[in-house]
Amino acid sequence: MFNYEHSPPFRWLIRQMVLLPWTLFVGLCSPVFASGPAERQLVDMVSCAIGGNYSMIESAKLTMRETALDRSARDSKPTGHQLPDGRTVRIVRQPRSVALLHLLLRGNSFRCERRTGGRADGNIVEIHGLQDGVWTQYVPSIATGWIRLPDQLPSLFPMDPRESGSADIRRRIEDILKEDRIVQASMVHQDKTHWVRIVVKAPEGGITTYHFSAANRFLPTVFYTQWNDGSLLQLVEISYQPVLEGKALFPRRIRRRFYDKAKTQFPDTTDWRQEMVREVTGQVQCNAHIGENELTVMLPPATRVVNVMRNTIRGLKGPISERRSIAFPLLNILVIFVLFGAIVIRAHRMKKRFALT
Repeated sequence: MFNYEHSPPFRWLIRQMVLLPWTLFVGLCSPVFASGPAERQLVDMVSCAIGGNYSMIESAKLTMRETALDRSARDSKPTGHQLPDGRTVRIVRQPRSVALLHLLLRGNSFRCERRTGGRADGNIVEIHGLQDGVWTQYVPSIATGWIRLPDQLPSLFPMDPRESGSADIRRRIEDILKEDRIVQASMVHQDKTHWVRIVVKAPEGGITTYHFSAANRFLPTVFYTQWNDGSLLQLVEISYQPVLEGKALFPRRIRRRFYDKAKTQFPDTTDWRQEMVREVTGQVQCNAHIGENELTVMLPPATRVVNVMRNTIRGLKGPISERRSIAFPLLNILVIFVLFGAIVIRAHRMKKRFALT
């Protein structure tokens, strides 16, 4: 008779069937084990405070001045970056650059128009727009537009001031607090000030510490990310201003600093490599009427449109995938034949074992 116990494939299969339920249970329950009920209540309180504050601001019109400093760039050196359609664009790193951001916010919709030189009449560098969960980006200098879903965006710092509590445009601070592993959450009392301190471990690694100040209605005021060795990766500081006659708060100044790995330890934050400061200029017009046409990013007829959602480029024949080398389908066929051959050989050997027993 065939011995199932001493057959390596069946022994491995039985072991996996036993371990799989426990692995899934531990994986699903790890956030619960990482933080207790009291800590989870603090996290929920902060999430509700953020959502409640911005729910009062149905729409907003504002202008922000962005100043970027780069200590590692001593002069303006252009670098080439290849686009998905094969073209190459030149990006210039400068020790100091200034831009003006014209922002329109309405619900979950958003539009950002970036102009050079920090002037209202400066040239338009790029336009970003978010409508119905779809991002549209237009760069006039290369007459190219991109259409993407949020998870298809590159990792950028959020342009929407309401999302400045996150370091990634693809994720909201509420999603981070809900989905990532909470290492620690506590209420801190110091010098007659109070804030909630939440430490989060991201799936991709690194630990981020958030401070939510009670004086600012538990909105994020400081957060910093550290490498596994404890050195600083980035530090973000946010200050707020009252809007709607004090009924809500809106970011006034956002400062983000980057650091070299294994060089700077918190709280020493002076040895930064790059700094980006965005500050509101003028007043924030809250709950003013913003039409759909104002939010829409219009792409001129001559624009080359890269639709990442559909994997196509307007003006080229067929989707992007059809323009790839023929080696890809041939490689897939070869892999299928190898796997099929391995299965046949394994079945033949097991047939011999059955015959011997």
